[in-house]
Amino acid sequence: MKIIVTGCKGQLGTEILKQLREGRSEIGPIPEKLLNATVIAVDLPDLDISNYKMVDEFIRRNRPDVIINCAAYTNVDVYRKMAAKYNEAVLTYAPDTAETQPVSVVYSTSTEGNSEGKFTCTRLETYEQEDKLIRVIVTRTLVLDEGTEYEGKEELWEKAEGSAQYYVLTDKVQESGDEAISAALESVKESEEGKQLSADEQAVLALKTIGRNAAEKQYQAENSHFLWIKNIWLSDTSYTHPVKMESGVPETTYNEITYNLAAEKGEANGYFILIVISIGSMFLSQFILMKTQKAQNELQTADGRGAKTQKMMMIIMPIIFGVFAFMYSAAFSIYMIVSSLYGIVSTLLINFFIDRKFAKIQEQEIQEKYNKRIPQAGRPTNDARKGGKK
Repeated sequence: MKIIVTGCKGQLGTEILKQLREGRSEIGPIPEKLLNATVIAVDLPDLDISNYKMVDEFIRRNRPDVIINCAAYTNVDVYRKMAAKYNEAVLTYAPDTAETQPVSVVYSTSTEGNSEGKFTCTRLETYEQEDKLIRVIVTRTLVLDEGTEYEGKEELWEKAEGSAQYYVLTDKVQESGDEAISAALESVKESEEGKQLSADEQAVLALKTIGRNAAEKQYQAENSHFLWIKNIWLSDTSYTHPVKMESGVPETTYNEITYNLAAEKGEANGYFILIVISIGSMFLSQFILMKTQKAQNELQTADGRGAKTQKMMMIIMPIIFGVFAFMYSAAFSIYMIVSSLYGIVSTLLINFFIDRKFAKIQEQEIQEKYNKRIPQAGRPTNDARKGGKK
């Protein structure tokens, strides 16, 4: 069995992967057929569930038996896409470590073993290419028994996870004929910030500028604004800002990714308008419902508690909706408002046609009673035909 778990980095996705890995959940062991399943865990940027073509290609390529979707579109996803675009734009100028061989490899090992007598072995891989402007150094570590041969043993190091560091080759940047690099470098040199920097610092900032522009373009492409609301995935409040910081992301990284969005980060996301409309629409909905069901509510209980309950709901429901509008996104508020308005319109229309139908039925019943009481109404009698004489 092959299982795809989307949104694997989220809370739900992480928990499901844990249960599949451990073979049990809080309520007991998982089914045996899941224990040996091949699990493909995926999240942004490898799979964007809002991109139909990407999803279709991913499913056709992997052909899963089961798909567990733990992904959802949130404001955090907007930031992740911005970060992915930033990295993609900058790393275009760096060697692909998966496709190229390192130009140099340096090994080292710790001088003392740990409590179990094992030693930490380190491998530094340096990647450079003639047409690339960034040097990449990947550090990999393994914990091995003393005397284990590790130099040149690719089968060992393939299993080791690596952390990459990137170094801008400033001379190459300044001499680059790439149009995007040349434009970014020229822009940096003309800016107030760039005029105070050295040539090497300007080269680094030029690459950052390319990444910042790509992140800004991605943010604009999301088109998550609606009327006066800057970001519908956040609440319609003045103390909320359109660009939200993702939990766990260093502030310096966040500021770099969102550098071109300084104005948006300080703007109010909304002005409480949707919150007021949410409360008003729900109040109106409950009021109309109470009026249309007044007779029914009074007859539900002998003491008329049904009507009292309806009056309480007319107050409680708008308050609850108002709290939800404060807590959740503007998109949720829009959904609540549309649902309330739909309920109001449908209730009024239904009652209009039902009232007309009942009025017609009532009119027919009255006519029938009248006809039964005076069956000869409208017909001339024999006396009338003879002129009223016997």
